[in-house]
Amino acid sequence: LSHSVWINQIEALEKAFKGEMHTRMPTIKNLQNCKDLNSCAELLKYQHQFSSSDIPPILPKFFKKDGRWQGLLPGDDGYENQ
Repeated sequence: LSHSVWINQIEALEKAFKGEMHTRMPTIKNLQNCKDLNSCAELLKYQHQFSSSDIPPILPKFFKKDGRWQGLLPGDDGYENQ
């Protein structure tokens, strides 16, 4: 089941980190990348400066440690070992 809501990126990040809204890691990272933009025009201008090779894929690795799920992103300590 999923729901749709129109909120700005700051509110979406706050809700995600408080656990009030289920948000997948790639979405969180993309929201963080555009958190300082104030309009669709700014977002489009920002995005037009990149080619597809400039945008790294977001490839989290998830694993269980001590019975709890943990996640790492490229660049995090231990990412290459998982």
